[in-house]
Amino acid sequence: MTTHHSLDAFFGSFFHQDWEEDYGSPAGALARFLDLVGPSRYDGLVDEIDSTLDRYRSDEQVVEWINGRLHAELYREAVGMPLRDWLLVVRGEVTARITASDLDGP
Repeated sequence: MTTHHSLDAFFGSFFHQDWEEDYGSPAGALARFLDLVGPSRYDGLVDEIDSTLDRYRSDEQVVEWINGRLHAELYREAVGMPLRDWLLVVRGEVTARITASDLDGP
């Protein structure tokens, strides 16, 4: 079984029962997480998302993985789309940050 340390931390730590009070929105939680982990972990995070999407082909499987295995509390109503699709949005945000950090240089 593949270990997804960054995704485990993201969903398990940022999407607990009070996440809406803490971050206001899924985008707010994502932004805070990405700020905390920093650019050095972005490439690995993209790989973890890709691996997750390859492993879990249906939204139901993704929901079970996020809310069951990772003990998060995140549902499609909160993100406005199936969670599998939202992982693609998350991937896009991480990729945008990779591009931005590449443009900023060392």
